[in-house]
Amino acid sequence: MSPRRELTTHDGLAFAQAELNLLMETENGDDSMVGKRMQSSATERFVRSERDLLALERTKLANERTLLAYTRTAIMLGATGATLFTLYGDRAFYAAIGWTLLALGIALFLLGGYRFRRLSRMMEKTES
Repeated sequence: MSPRRELTTHDGLAFAQAELNLLMETENGDDSMVGKRMQSSATERFVRSERDLLALERTKLANERTLLAYTRTAIMLGATGATLFTLYGDRAFYAAIGWTLLALGIALFLLGGYRFRRLSRMMEKTES
């Protein structure tokens, strides 16, 4: 990778000179270059909007994957808790751990659903 360099006054002057040249070409009636730049600008805007849409779709898919991960973990916690309670229900220590894991599984499932809905609503507001 190339090291980042800071913009200098010379860069700003070069940019201003390029803008001035463009303005002078337009005043002289040579607008062929202007048309090409406008077309290029419209293409860049289209590409940017396509990129934004694709980024939004990737975010939606990532949100769904996260919900599935929350659900998978919640099921694992709940199943472990139910197994401990079923197999060792007569022992208070294991029964307490089982109930705790079951409650944690339910809480994690609800937390995952809440986060999924919250991010989905934020993305809906961003789209409109």
